[in-house]
Amino acid sequence: MLRWTSFEERKHAADGGDPRAQFALGLRYATGEGVVQNLTEGMEWIRRSAEAARLFLEAARKDVGFAQMAVARFFETATYFARNLSRAYQWYSIAARQGVPGAKRSLMRLDRVLTGDQRAEGEYLAARHLEYVGEGFPATMQHAIRLYQTASAHGSAPAKWQLGIMHAHGFHIERNVEKAVASLTEAAVQLDAEANCLLGKMLLEGDLLPYDTAKGLALIRQAARQGLPEAEYTLGSMFAAGRNVPKDVVAACIYFELAASKGETRAHEAMATLKSSLSSDQQAELRTRFAAIQRGELPER
Repeated sequence: MLRWTSFEERKHAADGGDPRAQFALGLRYATGEGVVQNLTEGMEWIRRSAEAARLFLEAARKDVGFAQMAVARFFETATYFARNLSRAYQWYSIAARQGVPGAKRSLMRLDRVLTGDQRAEGEYLAARHLEYVGEGFPATMQHAIRLYQTASAHGSAPAKWQLGIMHAHGFHIERNVEKAVASLTEAAVQLDAEANCLLGKMLLEGDLLPYDTAKGLALIRQAARQGLPEAEYTLGSMFAAGRNVPKDVVAACIYFELAASKGETRAHEAMATLKSSLSSDQQAELRTRFAAIQRGELPER
């Protein structure tokens, strides 16, 4: 962090927009350290420092090298932002690619203290930024892909997911269905229910990925067991229509009810329509099977 040897130097830097100088100056005025105390003046300088930090972040996202270096330091030193070494690695890495003085050295220093997960996340975040700014710039896009591959090798589930999507589409990389399925499956195992549900739908639709009913259903059922309303609604729709599964209106009602209880409005409407068509025997079966799922059984037979 910069050190100012006099009040005048700090004030000059603050007037020039340096958020660290603005924050330091604000504290001085707020506490009366070395100046006549003025809380209003102090809070105004602190407000300006926060605004300046936000502007630095905006500039970094627009690929301004010196701003990327500054934001990396902010994240590393917990200045204006909560300390986040993965974010620091992200911005040092991007600044280093642009040849910003000191960025490579800072990246090497940081690399010695990062955990594997922090490094993988930083690589993934850098890749996302480069993909965003690299449209129309093949060299930048290829660098983003290499970072995705490195992050994936280091265990980043979001990087595996993104590589899988890119392979499935053939987006700036060879279209390779086998690699897409492998990468997306690995990612879904590490990620949450939403990833399982989305991959399951891809496999059932058979557009981007090869049609695989058994695997697709297994993934969506897994997401439903994790309590994802979208997966419960999807299964309800399948059982109601007999699509990819034997038709089972009772199971459909149960899945719709589970999804509706979590705020899925489509499920609430579908459940109301379907329930009105149930026979008295089906309504009795619905009560029995709904009680059974409280014991951990699946809604379908």
